[in-house]
Amino acid sequence: MNDNKNPTPEADSLQPTSATARVFSLGSYVLMWWSSLIVVQAFALGQGFLPPVGRLNLTQAIVVMVVAAVASIVMFSLNGEPGLRYGIPYSIQSRTSFGVRGSKFAELLRAVPAIIWCGIGTWIGVTWSTVIDQALATTPWASRCLPVKTS
Repeated sequence: MNDNKNPTPEADSLQPTSATARVFSLGSYVLMWWSSLIVVQAFALGQGFLPPVGRLNLTQAIVVMVVAAVASIVMFSLNGEPGLRYGIPYSIQSRTSFGVRGSKFAELLRAVPAIIWCGIGTWIGVTWSTVIDQALATTPWASRCLPVKTS
């Protein structure tokens, strides 16, 4: 490991990983792609296509979600191809297009939406967890199973 305080392109963590040292296989990438598509935002989006909000029937909504998932997988694949082929991280990949200083801006443009997307997913998940908890607490058997406030 390079203990230099000022990282350079020659730092160990930025060097390409040899094909024999890589731990991700094609199966690992497929599982990662699918896990990134099965998020609460996708379910909220799909629910928005159905009545009373949307105008699609169930089959049409499923087709729309599958097409969106395939389009996302294609974009993930195209973005990750150099990393998979040459064993380089995205920060190094972006240097070929933007240079060392410009790649920091490209990485920021990639990170900010990811942080916002994570926050939106957390917000939706917590909101619906609260709705489900409240629905469970109002059932007749809730007083036997859940601690209920008496004040």
